[in-house]
Amino acid sequence: MEKTCIPILSEILEMYYTPREFAELASIFDVAFDSSQASWREEEWNWLGIARQLVEKLDFGNHHRLLESLLEQLDQRNKTAIARTDWERRDAHQHAEPKIRQLIDSLGEPSIPREIAVTEAKPFSVKAEVREFLERAETEIFVIDPYIGIGTLDCLRLASKPIRLLTGTRPNSIEKGFDGALQAFRAEGFQLEVRQNAMLHDRHIVFNDRCWLVGSSLKDAGKKAFHTTEIIDTKAEVVAALEAKWQANSVYP
Repeated sequence: MEKTCIPILSEILEMYYTPREFAELASIFDVAFDSSQASWREEEWNWLGIARQLVEKLDFGNHHRLLESLLEQLDQRNKTAIARTDWERRDAHQHAEPKIRQLIDSLGEPSIPREIAVTEAKPFSVKAEVREFLERAETEIFVIDPYIGIGTLDCLRLASKPIRLLTGTRPNSIEKGFDGALQAFRAEGFQLEVRQNAMLHDRHIVFNDRCWLVGSSLKDAGKKAFHTTEIIDTKAEVVAALEAKWQANSVYP
């Protein structure tokens, strides 16, 4: 969604929502707004700031899902208002209708996908998808993978943010040759910290206040099929457990 949509979204939100009702809906999606934007005093409510955060942080947390829900409700409320409002006050709602349609058409899908599925028959596509996925991170990247290797670093080589990598403690958890590749990786300016934990089972990737469950190790991307699915409802609990495992261990090597 383009930034030019921000003032339009601000106008429509103010037209169809009260601050309290909007805040309640945002809380359902676990989306928090700056306190300077969200005072309970309606005259101090910053709808423009709210709209700006929604548009500029579409790839963070549940912002995209919240905006999807808002636009669906706005469309329905606008149609109801046109049908039920007397003709003298109907003008405002009729003028709002194409603006709401513009917002809906502009939203599109998240630029960072909720799911990735690439078959093992497409080794080049797998690597390209994974690198592009991680390159889009705007925050620190946290990778949890019981088995890592040179292929893991290859998947991370387009990332521009600091990386934390948590892996297992089994003899084959860290592939031969990884230590040398790690030194070279860091020498090129990448910020990467590695730790180990004996209690790892699943694979996850965390960034932009979002968390994905990953089907296979990054080191095998291009050799095996690659699948990721975003975790929504239990994200907070999953990330908290992963952070606890990270904090319990020392830096490797």
